[in-house]
Amino acid sequence: MIIWLIFLIYVVIVIWYWKRKPLKKYEKVILITPIILILLWQLVITQFIMLPTKISGDDMTPNYINGQLYMINMLAPADQLKRGDVIIFRAKDNPDSLRIKRVIGLPGEKVIISNGKVLINDSILNESYPASNTKTQPGDAIKEEQALTIPANQFFVLGDNRDQSKDSRLWGTLPKENIIGTIWFRYH
Repeated sequence: MIIWLIFLIYVVIVIWYWKRKPLKKYEKVILITPIILILLWQLVITQFIMLPTKISGDDMTPNYINGQLYMINMLAPADQLKRGDVIIFRAKDNPDSLRIKRVIGLPGEKVIISNGKVLINDSILNESYPASNTKTQPGDAIKEEQALTIPANQFFVLGDNRDQSKDSRLWGTLPKENIIGTIWFRYH
């Protein structure tokens, strides 16, 4: 919000300066360039390349905290996602709502939740992101000891805060089309 106020003040100053005296060509370029860059940033870059996003909720605590601001890389192809990547996606039940989760299972893999552990293709998944004493409980979409084979173009995602996260255990696999991008960097 403050950046737009600064931008508006700059535009007013440029207009005032422009009307005050005739400008040379290079002076016009110097004055107009920041305006063009800011508009380019807003209209192109944040719509198609990077998306500023605020974390909402405790699904990814302690690694991603409620209220933190992140830049999302929207150019990251969903076909190249790896296990452990943190993604932003449109919720299956509410496309206007953005969610954050970690990719756990990839297309074609078999996921099982057994005795609080996640197994991928019958091997225990070594996870460093949730707290060491975290037990992964099953949900409506995947029951204890039930094998779930992830369909093509779908992913199995979980929140790091397994006790509070609403994720693939409840609503099933995530379609690739719902994925907006990966977390790129924190900027606040």
